[in-house]
Parts: sequence; C-alpha cells; structure tokens
Amino acid sequence: MTNIHEWFRSFAVLIPLGGSVLFCFAQEKTSAPDNTSAVKKSLAPAATLRLYVLDGGKLLFDDPTEYGLTKARVPETNMAVPVFLIVHPHGALLWDTGLGDDLIGRPVSEITIYGCGQVVTTTVKSQLAAIGYTRNKIKYLAISHMHFDHVGNANDYAGSTWLVQTPEWNSVFGPGADVDTKRFNELPKAHR
Repeated sequence: MTNIHEWFRSFAVLIPLGGSVLFCFAQEKTSAPDNTSAVKKSLAPAATLRLYVLDGGKLLFDDPTEYGLTKARVPETNMAVPVFLIVHPHGALLWDTGLGDDLIGRPVSEITIYGCGQVVTTTVKSQLAAIGYTRNKIKYLAISHMHFDHVGNANDYAGSTWLVQTPEWNSVFGPGADVDTKRFNELPKAHR
C-alpha cells in the first residue's frame, strides 16, 4: 500500500468532521467577545450555527499496530476523546458524551478497559455549564457509535431526542444484543 493510501485510511474519519467544522465557521457571521455577555448570548436561540469542542477525556494507548500504524509513524498514541456541542436555530445537539464524568480523579489502574487507560480531568457537565448549557437545554443527542469512549455520560441526556439509526439501536437493545448498557441504559426512554 502506498503512503498516500495509508494516510487517507488514517484520516478518513476526520474528513467529514473537518467539512462540518468548516461549514459551521463559514456560516458564522460575527464572533462574540470572550466575556459574560457572550455566555448570556449563548442562552438565547442561536441565529447562526456554533460549534463547541469539549474535552471528553483521553485514552492512554500504546499500540498503534491495531490500526495498521507504527510507533515510528505515530509517536503520540494517546487519543483525545472529543465531545461536540452544535448550537443550531432549531436546538442544541450534543455529539458523543465522552468517557464519563464519574471517572474524574480515579487512578488509571482502576479504569483501564480494552487495554486503554481512561483519564478524565474535567467534566463534560461543567464545560457545558461554563458556556450556558445544562442538560435540559440539549434538545438532541447523537452518538457516533456505542463504544465506551462515546457513551460515558449518555444517561445524563436521556431527556433529549436521541438521533439513532435502527441498526445501531438494535446492536445494543435489540434481540440477542449482548452489550453492557450501564452507561446508556436510560436511552430507551429517550424520544427517538
């Protein structure tokens, strides 16, 4: 495989996200100053799209070969776990929910899963509050997929409308699903 093919495979997931970010910035007509009035404005219905990138934690991972990469090509193997808040005139959407606010301050040795250490240094809830959003202001919840590093705080947003495709729903709640749902067991109650 050529280097360009390897590069594309490694970053293919970022292309749609990058396009979305560029679209959001292209739609933004003004930028609010970084002060209290900006936070108050964030509570009002959005006239334009806004995108906030929040810290959902970090995965400590030391084996890039599982992704077809080498340590020489990827010297930093730890992975950020982003959470996105998309503010839209029709309502705020939370995309993914991070590792879990309840992991904050816990030793990595206690919370390693699938060979990945989990580190949470700030809660998603506090980051949302800092920009004027509480769980009742999140109208929509979308989760890219139901892996542990995307659903850690999902139950906190079960009061939102959950945007989910039927195959994803069935993979965790359908007949024969054999998945630990404790991080998102409230989602069946969410409006879909």
